[in-house]
Amino acid sequence: MSLGSRSAASNFLISLTAGRPLWRTRPHSPTYGSAQAKVRIVEFFDLACETCRAFYPIVKDIVDRRPGKVQLVVRYTLFHAGADTAVKVLEAARLEDLFWPVNRALLNAQRTWGADHDPGPI
Repeated sequence: MSLGSRSAASNFLISLTAGRPLWRTRPHSPTYGSAQAKVRIVEFFDLACETCRAFYPIVKDIVDRRPGKVQLVVRYTLFHAGADTAVKVLEAARLEDLFWPVNRALLNAQRTWGADHDPGPI
């Protein structure tokens, strides 16, 4: 493939993102809040991370207190042991439209399955 030619996939991606930032058009990124929101929080999220668990209610509250104005976009980062399995569970739940309730359940039970570290100040 020469640098000047485009594949069908490239053309599709260009049509999806025409005039819009790429992060707004990733259909595989879970979102919470209005798609028309002018403010988007992109959270790089590790389900096995205690700090991510500690921030979850804060970020969710920011979106809930500003309906239609703020949207959360989740990007997975798999830095801690067990995160890969947790993402598989979460993605299976997403297929059943249960992403957010299962996310909350996994975070609430994280101490039983997640990495052992302290999110508190040093």
